Amino acid sequence: MQNARIDLRAGQDSSRRSPRASHGQDESKRTLLAGFLAIFLLVGLVGWPNCSPAVDGTLKWVYPTGGEVSSSPAIAPNGTIYVGSNDHNLYAINPNGTKKWSYTTGNLVYSSPAIASDGTIYVGSANGKIYAIEGHSELANTAWPMFHHDRKHTGRVP
Repeated sequence: MQNARIDLRAGQDSSRRSPRASHGQDESKRTLLAGFLAIFLLVGLVGWPNCSPAVDGTLKWVYPTGGEVSSSPAIAPNGTIYVGSNDHNLYAINPNGTKKWSYTTGNLVYSSPAIASDGTIYVGSANGKIYAIEGHSELANTAWPMFHHDRKHTGRVP
């Protein structure tokens, strides 16, 4: 027993493990992993039993701006979608994907717009200014109406 070494990482006596036993453990891990992968792929292809898909993934519309869109959209209760673009504009887009209006700021609009309770839309621009734009709409009455969840931007689920 004096020649036995204790392997602290495995928590076992290293003199009791053989290379063959270690190989068998690796093989069973691979088999288990392959089984989980097969189940994951099968459920992904066929779906979980007795469940219908939540969405079908069909594209509804695309609205092209004149530049890259880095901001997250804010959605008003009436469905108007507000989003900033690197073409210096804040866009108001109808729920069907058509342009409602746009407002040109002094520079790129990286920040996500915020909608105040009175309908005012606030957005920052890379020119160092914050714009308050009349939006005639209130904050959506949903569980997650805007970027970072609520007016205080807590990012917490209610």
